[in-house]
Amino acid sequence: MPAMHKVIALPARGERSQSASARDSAALPDVEAQHRALLAVMAAGASLPEGVLQSLFDVIPNPFFVKDAAGRYLGCNSAFERYLGMCRAQIVGKTVYDISPQELADRYFAADRALLDHPGTQVYEASVRWADGSTRDVIFHKTTLLGADGRVAGLTGIIVDITERKRMEQALRRSEQQYRTLVEHIPDLIVRYDAELRRIYVNPAWEKASGLAADEVVNLPIADIPRVPQPVVNEYVAALRLALTSGTRQSAEFDWVNARGETLSLQYVIVPECDQDGEVVGVLAVGRDVSDHARTEVALRDSEAHLRRVNRALRTLSAGNETLVRATSEQELLDQMCRVMVEVGGHVLAFIGDLAPNGRAELRSWAGADDPALRACVVAGICRPLFEAIEFGRPVVIHDTARDPLCNGCGGQFHACGVSSNVILPLQSEGEHLGALSIGSDDLGAFDDDEVALLTELGGDLAYGIRALRNRLGREDGLRRVQTTMEATIQALASTVEFRDPYTAGHQRRVAQLARAIGRDMGLSDDSVNGLYLAAIVHDIGKIRVPAEVLTRPGRLSKLEFDIVKTHVEAGYDILKAIDFPWPIAEIVRQHHERLNGSGYPNGIASADLLLESRILAVADVVEAIASFRPYRPALGVDTALAEIEAGRGFLFDSDIVDACIRQFREKYFAFV
Repeated sequence: MPAMHKVIALPARGERSQSASARDSAALPDVEAQHRALLAVMAAGASLPEGVLQSLFDVIPNPFFVKDAAGRYLGCNSAFERYLGMCRAQIVGKTVYDISPQELADRYFAADRALLDHPGTQVYEASVRWADGSTRDVIFHKTTLLGADGRVAGLTGIIVDITERKRMEQALRRSEQQYRTLVEHIPDLIVRYDAELRRIYVNPAWEKASGLAADEVVNLPIADIPRVPQPVVNEYVAALRLALTSGTRQSAEFDWVNARGETLSLQYVIVPECDQDGEVVGVLAVGRDVSDHARTEVALRDSEAHLRRVNRALRTLSAGNETLVRATSEQELLDQMCRVMVEVGGHVLAFIGDLAPNGRAELRSWAGADDPALRACVVAGICRPLFEAIEFGRPVVIHDTARDPLCNGCGGQFHACGVSSNVILPLQSEGEHLGALSIGSDDLGAFDDDEVALLTELGGDLAYGIRALRNRLGREDGLRRVQTTMEATIQALASTVEFRDPYTAGHQRRVAQLARAIGRDMGLSDDSVNGLYLAAIVHDIGKIRVPAEVLTRPGRLSKLEFDIVKTHVEAGYDILKAIDFPWPIAEIVRQHHERLNGSGYPNGIASADLLLESRILAVADVVEAIASFRPYRPALGVDTALAEIEAGRGFLFDSDIVDACIRQFREKYFAFV
């Protein structure tokens, strides 16, 4: 039976855990809502006209099915057909043992049996392979159905693809872990409160300063703190409440006696925390123990700046990771990443540069302060920080662009454009230098160690993304070159036949044109049409083995000579079968003189065993041959050729292909070129 998974959100340090049922309910809103809607439709189904119920099921985007008590499928929707890669007629009346491998069937049957034996609802996660070959994470949501007698009559199920959601959840968990790492290692005292002013989190710095463990204070009212002579400080509580009610930033400075009897002078910045709807759901307090007035001012500024930097870095990292997932080309990735730095990170400038073969800098992407003089300064090779980051493979931090010695070349230009400090991150992957990402801020000393560490990680992710896109595009370009070479080789092979048989010069090319037009008319995929075209280009390649005097004879051939000509089919097959084409070209060529009723050659194959491409090629070949000049007769014209295939429609030639061919000439005005 598939493992039953529960989606569990781990609480932050000291946070209260939700109940299991609350977590499960929060994890499955879409599944339950869709399933309830489907059950309501089924309940009303008896009063609906025939076919309407199925039509309603088919508009549901998620796979849905109904089984009887014996596990046989009673019905399903189109999405379920796509999931299995089967049509409804192949599914209804079958069990999982009829349509799934033994191991999977055992698991699914056991899960269904458990639900039928214990009526109710069954929810579990699983990784499944779709009919298209992709593996996806899904949620199965199944519910038993009761008959008129109150007994279990079967079950219904809906499958929801949560692959993308899980990927985003994993990215969110990584971001949360990075945030937790930051707040647990900085010296500031950090406390989070809920809307009732209960502490739901304290960081290690707060534990150390207070002399209390997190377990002693989390989830308790603010006034209920053990072993503290003065648990409540009115100014601090008032600031917390005002931040909650007004939704504005507050500050508080006060003395507090901790559990060790030490008096601490505390300076706190208090900011409201809002949910996605903008409602205040708690407050975050960031403080520091200060001894004198000077330290108080510095601590307040540092606390606010650090909080802003942490939030900015986390927002940037999250948006950057999303860009890495969505980008489809290298330039799109670079442009989007620079925009993320400016629009999400709040920086005034971001650009990506690299070193050209001549040693000068070249810009790959730019966002933010768009000053031609600044761009020219960077490209002119005066930006030494960019060169150092690329050459030595390490981050370069400039706290003041106007005074840093590394910025002698264009620091003044940066400063004039509002860039007071910047960080330049090398982009490296698999030992290769891919350039550098430069991020500029309008604040002096804007990039501290924690933010640089996070942005360096983002730079590593960006370099990995560039490398992955280049590898993929390189493989695609290689495949295109191989296909181009293969097509050129086929064209060269076709030309050898035309040199030996001048009377049919261009015959293969014209047959290929008509075959391609018929294939497109019949709705073949672009790949199948391409294979058909290439097969037609060389369908007479076997004539290389036919004596030239037979090929060029101006009169009618004797029976013996015609038998010799007919050997070109097998000869062509022998030439082509050793080439590893992505299409069955050799077999298409071998069958192009076969006929539906088995009267063709060389093997007398009937319709059931003939490739579709061979049947198309047969029609195109006959039409071109009759319409064109031959040594033993003048050209008979297209009308005569179409009459010939129409006369053989249904027993010599495929009816649909004949119809498509006639449409090309009579409706779409096809003409041989």
